[in-house]
Amino acid sequence: MKEVVVSQRADKALQSMQLKRRLAIIAKVKAYARCERVDINKMKDMELWRIRVGDDRVIIDDQGRIVLIVAAGPRGSIYKEKEAMGRIQRIEIEGKAYVLLSEEDYEDLVDGLEASAVLAEIAGGQEVWPLDIVEARVNGENPVRVFRTYRKMTVSDLAAAAGISQPYLSEIESGKKTGSVDVLKRIAAALKVDLDDIVV
Repeated sequence: MKEVVVSQRADKALQSMQLKRRLAIIAKVKAYARCERVDINKMKDMELWRIRVGDDRVIIDDQGRIVLIVAAGPRGSIYKEKEAMGRIQRIEIEGKAYVLLSEEDYEDLVDGLEASAVLAEIAGGQEVWPLDIVEARVNGENPVRVFRTYRKMTVSDLAAAAGISQPYLSEIESGKKTGSVDVLKRIAAALKVDLDDIVV
């Protein structure tokens, strides 16, 4: 099976979706990573692929042994399946020139722009998450604990880095306390993640 990693933008999109949609997308990408058949199309003029999952789409970059989930989200009304016109048409309305694209070409254009922005962020050093991190959070595990474990930090290490007591951090991880915004910001900084990555 290929290793699956997730861009931070795709992770944020997944975390904001309903659980059923998140699980369906993760299952479909894992099926692709196992070389199973999925509804996938190569994007025009790009080395990216689009996997369709119900009313959602996932843009991936298959790098051989690693599959990067670049973006995920709803297909929307522009993604309705229709016969592609196959060429660009130019029309003029009231003296202004317009270009008419097939829905498939428009889909590739929009997804390509988003994917290019994400790939530029990654090329600039933005970290990607292993799929295990995304799945753990989707399955309701405490995000502070998930990222702490991923960073190979002990409770003591993280508590010290965030300037809080170890028992207080344990209570946040167990859900007994939520933590103030200030404390959560310090925890996020110590974990090198965004605040919204750890706030449930």
